[in-house]
Amino acid sequence: MKRSVALLSVVAVFVVGVAIGIVGTHLFYAKRFRPPDGPPGFMGGSFIDRLDRHLELTADQRRRIDEILRQRREEAETFRRQMEPQLRELFEATEAGIEEILTPEQRERFRQLRETRRGRMDRFLGPRAGRRPHGPPPHRGPPPEPPPERE
Repeated sequence: MKRSVALLSVVAVFVVGVAIGIVGTHLFYAKRFRPPDGPPGFMGGSFIDRLDRHLELTADQRRRIDEILRQRREEAETFRRQMEPQLRELFEATEAGIEEILTPEQRERFRQLRETRRGRMDRFLGPRAGRRPHGPPPHRGPPPEPPPERE
């Protein structure tokens, strides 16, 4: 009996340690690679930092690459705004099609599920007009440095 309790305790401590490690790692990387001005990814601030570490960029190269990324972010945002109505229509048509085959009870639960998951779509497409945006709160640290002036 004592041996099984001891073994169970060791396993429990191990499982808790693994869970804490997973959560800690997730929090570390989520904070480390999320630039203050937008989502993580190759067009965010962390990308240019990784390039700088691996390629040892000069100040001029870093400034020029930063300008390229800023321009592409603007183009990507314009594209996202142009596509948002069609994508939202596609999502809504999909949801309507699913609702058609559900029972009234399932339909109500589906609507509740959809509302709880609405934040994901709003983060992907942007919030609908008149809706409070979901997702992480705005960055509260010092404001990001403005891009260097062009020569």
